[in-house]
Amino acid sequence: MFTNKLLADSFKRAVANTLWLLLGVPAGMAAGLAVAHLLNDKTLKGRQFFRVLMYLPAVSGAVALNIIWRYIFNSEFGVVGFLFGHDKYWLSDKVLLKLAIIVKGIWGGMGGTMLLYLAGMQNISSTYYEAADIDGASRAKKFFAITLPMLTPVTFYLLVMGLIGGLQSYTESQVFADGVKEGQTIVFFIWQRGISNARYGIASAASILLAAVIMIVTVIQFRLSNKWVYED
Repeated sequence: MFTNKLLADSFKRAVANTLWLLLGVPAGMAAGLAVAHLLNDKTLKGRQFFRVLMYLPAVSGAVALNIIWRYIFNSEFGVVGFLFGHDKYWLSDKVLLKLAIIVKGIWGGMGGTMLLYLAGMQNISSTYYEAADIDGASRAKKFFAITLPMLTPVTFYLLVMGLIGGLQSYTESQVFADGVKEGQTIVFFIWQRGISNARYGIASAASILLAAVIMIVTVIQFRLSNKWVYED
């Protein structure tokens, strides 16, 4: 009985929305890596200030940030509406809403990602770069041949935690998307069925399924980690 209900359109839509939002995980990691690489430059003036500025979203309240971003993406008086036109309904359109959530997620998670990558970069021995300078390696060559491989432990951690957090996303559906079906995730489905509608059976079944998927995805990542994660 629970299996048939989990195969209903509402749950399949929640699964599809959650998978779409997971695209923001690698995008956010790439953005955080780029910012960390920029702020790791010792010749950059005011880099301490920019580090604090970029990290601020990581220590801000999730609900407050979602409310602020909801105003930003408002098609009538929001900044995005002013830039891209008032005829684009970012908070209700099937595609634009997902894109807005991904953009908001990248901005919100960039600070924490930047901090971890920055710590990883500063932990890389300078002897690697000195040897590369002797060989005449360019900055791009040093980044892809030294920095990026040495940061794979940080990348692995961020990927695991990002996917787990993405599969459990809820605030975006409840606050930012205001419960619109195009933005409903699996956890929102569980909350709506279990807490709002008191359908504890279907909510428990969805919770167990989500926990199993998270466990399987995490185990697969750990099994594959020895093929690409650098070990000192």
